[in-house]
Amino acid sequence: MNKDHTETVTLVKERFTVTVNPTPDDATVTLTSAGETQDGNAIEVDYGSDVSYSVAKEGYTTVTDSVTNVTEDKTIAVTLTEA
Repeated sequence: MNKDHTETVTLVKERFTVTVNPTPDDATVTLTSAGETQDGNAIEVDYGSDVSYSVAKEGYTTVTDSVTNVTEDKTIAVTLTEA
């Protein structure tokens, strides 16, 4: 005889966006994940990915950092300081 069975399933979004908002806003943002590098303020990555980013502008100190194990959309504010 078959019995009804209830099971709770948690769905996980498979892709997420990491966005870098630089100040000054015309700074160059470079993002890298899974060996792929792109210029622009945002990158879409797979669940659990690591993302490295660099923010640069002439006359300012470049900021390089990363986020690991991305499991949700992320927005990162980066303020450059004058060199």
